[in-house]
Amino acid sequence: MNNTIMRSITITEINPGHQSMAGYCTLSASKDGVVVFDRPLLEVAEDLGLTHEAYYRALAALAQKGAIKRSGRTIRLRNSIT
Repeated sequence: MNNTIMRSITITEINPGHQSMAGYCTLSASKDGVVVFDRPLLEVAEDLGLTHEAYYRALAALAQKGAIKRSGRTIRLRNSIT
């Protein structure tokens, strides 16, 4: 099974909302804790089974918690994200 499919299976097993986003970021991050999306963030939300509203609320919650710092399509993991 390819890595993308395995990642999708793992992500869909995580609870909705910020936990799904946190899981996705953790699985997708480089060794230095950076996730650079190569496609629109709304497509990522769709992959996670989230509406765009829920997705952006999740991003905002993670940023407010201090777990991520977002700049466009780049997310940097900062503290414990889950």
